[in-house]
Formats: sequence, C-alpha cells, structure tokens
Amino acid sequence: MQISRFERLLGMLAQLNGPQLRVIKSKVGECDKLEVVKGLAQKRQEARGACPHCGGVDPWRWGMTASGQSRYKCKACKATFTPLTGTGFEHLRNKHMLIENAACMAEGLSVRATAERLGVNKKTAYHLRKKFMPLLEKHQPEILAGMLEADEAFFRKSYKGQRKDVPRPSYKRGTPAMKRGINDEHVAVLTTIARGTADVHIVILPSVPSMGSINDALDGAIAPGSVLCTDGSKAYAAVGPMQGIDVRSVSSIEHVDGQVHVQTVNSLHSRMKDWMYCFKGVATKNLGLYLAWFRFFNRDRSRESWPNFVLDSFGVPTFNT
Repeated sequence: MQISRFERLLGMLAQLNGPQLRVIKSKVGECDKLEVVKGLAQKRQEARGACPHCGGVDPWRWGMTASGQSRYKCKACKATFTPLTGTGFEHLRNKHMLIENAACMAEGLSVRATAERLGVNKKTAYHLRKKFMPLLEKHQPEILAGMLEADEAFFRKSYKGQRKDVPRPSYKRGTPAMKRGINDEHVAVLTTIARGTADVHIVILPSVPSMGSINDALDGAIAPGSVLCTDGSKAYAAVGPMQGIDVRSVSSIEHVDGQVHVQTVNSLHSRMKDWMYCFKGVATKNLGLYLAWFRFFNRDRSRESWPNFVLDSFGVPTFNT
C-alpha cells in the first residue's frame, strides 16, 4: 500500500464508532493469524522441498492464491501446488482459524467450547478438529529401552455417532456397565512408558488382554535387554522370553518393591482419563485419534506447543518420529 493511502486510512480510524472499531480489530487479528499460518506452511514447503505430484525438486514461484498462499509450478510436470497441497487444509477457506483451533486443542477444549470460541457451528468445529488428528497417530516412539512400565487402562465401548449396525441397544450416557471387571463392554489401552522420558507407546487391544495380543502390541517396540515392570499379570511373564526382555512384577498389595513399580504409568493413566473426561465419551472408532492427541501434548505440556502441533498436522514432524 502506498504511504499516502496508508496515512489516509489511519486518519479515518478516528471517525469510526465502537462497533466498527471492534470489526476492524477482529479483521486485523485474522490477518495476523493468517500471516502465522503462511509462515508455518512455508516451513512445510521447505521441509518437503519437492513437487507433491511428481517429486520434482526444482519448482518455480508461480504467484499467490486468493487466500495469500504462495503458489509454485513444477518444471518437470508443469503442475501447480501450494505448501498445503496434500493436506486436509488445502481447500480450507478460513485458514486463520487453524491457529485458534490449535490453541483450543492445546487446552483440551470440547467441541462445544471450541465452536463458541471460534464463532462457528459445532459441526464445523468438529470437522476442523478431525483434520488435525490423523498425522498424530504416527507419533509412536520407534523403540523403548531401559527401565519401562506397562499396564492397561480400560475405556467403555462407545458407538457414539453410529446410526446402523450397533451391536447393542442404545442407552443414556452414564448408564453403569452390565458386567464387572475386565469384560467385552470395554476396550483395553496398553500403555508402555520409559522412565525418565516422555516416550509413551500406546496400543488399543481387544476387550480382554491376552498373551497373544500383548505380544503383538509390544513386538518391535521394546529393545532386547530392557526391564519391564508390570502389575503381576501372567500374560506379561509369558511375553518376556518372546521379546527378549526381563519382566518384573509387583503385587497389588505391596505396590512398590524397590525399583519395581507401575506408579509412573498409573499416573499417566490418571492424567489420560482426566483429560478425556471433558469430551463426555469418545466413540471407540475415534479413540486412537484422541489418545494420539493426548500423547502429543502430554509430551510437551506447554501451551506454547501449538505451533508444533500445527506443523505436525501439516506433515512436518517436530519430534518422536
């Protein structure tokens, strides 16, 4: 903008009333967030460094999109693309919402609370959230080593949002389970954590954990020679020789036997369930996505980690890959 036009714009601000100034402030905020999105998207282009269509590594600059994103043209295949091509955000119109939505997810807000903050419909907030989560599932640690702890957390099976082929009659949320203990009304979430780190390996098991399902979940995830502390389940003792690890158990009465305990993983499960509570029940089909979301922010509890969260959703890994 020319300096004379900019000065004229500044002079007109004094003529605006309160509601008009609030609109201007809102628009300026949107522009600021859009600039942040552009910067993060550019980091994705730098990390990718190639045409998403053919893999060509020498693209031209090819103008701008209507939303202000840089456009590129591949010299090899002549196709055009932007830094967000290939992501779920490619055709999103209100890209400034990515920043505020990421901040809401960093705080673990519900869909309803997120919709109120963004000023959108609940369905819009939900679909925007679903665009962020798929890549986070890949953030399992490559391998855990050292002193480890493993235990299961149980979540009630939920068919929330499912209209057909529900295997049981529907009931009101909060209805007690029909069975006690470990049963097929729940799914087991096997959680393995390395002490002294934030590396957490999470796998959803069948309803009743068995030696076979636990062995499949831990296969290749634990370095041989590691020490795995458990709560006394016989299934883990059988898995130890198969994985080449030393399994040590502590009884439910003693809780702690020197260095052998599962208090670290139990503390993790407590935070996990407290964090999941605000969602008032997550559909079992989406449980893996929400657990990956929890794992991301459990590793970096700072609210300032949302820029990394946006980069990860763009496909630029920031850790734990």
